[in-house]
Amino acid sequence: MKLLYLVAASMLICSGVFAQCSASPVTLTYKSSAAFPLPKECMSAIHDELGKPYLYVAGKERGLLIYDVSNIASPALIDSIKVADLYGLEVMSASQSGTYVYIALGSVFSNSAVPGMAIIDVNDPRSPVLKSVWKYHAQSGGAGIVKAEGNYAYLGAMRRGLMILDITDKTNPILVSVFKPSNSYPNPTNPDSLKYNARGMAVRNSIVYLCDDAGGVRVINATNKLTPTETGQYSNPAVYNRPRAYNNVVLDDTLLYVAVDYCGMEALSVANVNNIKLVGWWNPWHCESFSNTWFNSLGHTNEIQYSAACKTVFMSSGKSEINVVNVANPASPDSCTKYTTPGGNVGVWGLALYEDQLYACYVYVPLGIPFFSNWSGVKAFTWNNCAAAGMHEVADEAKPDIFPNPSRGSFSVHLPPASVEVSVRIYDIVGVKLFDHTFGNNTDVEVRLQNVYVGNYFAEIMYNGNTIYKRVMIMN
Repeated sequence: MKLLYLVAASMLICSGVFAQCSASPVTLTYKSSAAFPLPKECMSAIHDELGKPYLYVAGKERGLLIYDVSNIASPALIDSIKVADLYGLEVMSASQSGTYVYIALGSVFSNSAVPGMAIIDVNDPRSPVLKSVWKYHAQSGGAGIVKAEGNYAYLGAMRRGLMILDITDKTNPILVSVFKPSNSYPNPTNPDSLKYNARGMAVRNSIVYLCDDAGGVRVINATNKLTPTETGQYSNPAVYNRPRAYNNVVLDDTLLYVAVDYCGMEALSVANVNNIKLVGWWNPWHCESFSNTWFNSLGHTNEIQYSAACKTVFMSSGKSEINVVNVANPASPDSCTKYTTPGGNVGVWGLALYEDQLYACYVYVPLGIPFFSNWSGVKAFTWNNCAAAGMHEVADEAKPDIFPNPSRGSFSVHLPPASVEVSVRIYDIVGVKLFDHTFGNNTDVEVRLQNVYVGNYFAEIMYNGNTIYKRVMIMN
């Protein structure tokens, strides 16, 4: 979502189908707001992954803000980690792994910013402990995102590329390697280094699916942390020689859902990373058309969230605020709903999704590039989560149960009598399928997850014509 060059070229394409999500209509219900003092900005947020009623908000100049959202109609600011404690680096985004929150530091809007990362212990969110602050030694435009997997953190450091840090000792992160994707893709004759920036990412089993902004999606194998290598790349040929910005991504098994700024959302198959394919394209603003110059686009998708249970994607969309798309058929992304403030001149930059809750981060954009926004802060919503609804379709006494829960990765699914051909699927919080097995007639089935991290997962249990969803917690 930065100022990109425009080359006069256009191609005819076939975009997605924009129906009305008739199979699973989504309703967003506004609950509350927490305004920021202008000109402060709200960049991004995450709900506590372990089920505690807290929201961690990347407040840029205000640092990391922690809200108690036990009453979603009245969120309460309870603590913060200030920029002064972070080497003066602004907070751009947050992620969580177990009881630690990782924050990406350094403004992505300033080429003179230094990228960095901080680790915060939120075992007790009301008393957060800043474990460490790490920053790079040179400027590059800050850091847009950080993800942790196991003993390593992956930092999207804008023009500096992907940085991998050893976080075994949370008090002393150590830089292991830096990987800078080549600027020769997708436009080898006209690369612009200022527009190739490591932004959003998803990480699974040391494979990084990286949004490199104007450089498209890059797949980086980081199994060897010292020498990560690029194994795949994709950029939509329909917008060659046009402005582009691959901003953020979520992973569902072998599919990527990518927020592509004024080009909406792409569904990409990464079953073969050497040959990434476009499966579907939700392109409501027709970015390939000559009339859309990026500046005048009605929407700009940035952050993306995903409900694997409902096959539903949520996107922050600038002045279009929030767009919801059903991807039950990824080849035909299906517009479900959108939320736009009545009569408001406001724009959304970040989104947080948790169960039936959705939180939107609004930014202050007084100059109107690429959209005008005169309000900043967090708005809270609820939505009709199909997983939550499904759990109430069966009488309480007939519902499956999981025990022990929490567990260390091995647990039993107890089913009512006369259950036949039971299917159990386990997903992680971003929708990656970890377990999929069908059992015969049984009242108890055993599930063993291998090499999983501490955190929240969910089980999809299909039996006797019912589909039930259960939260599964993995602890140390």
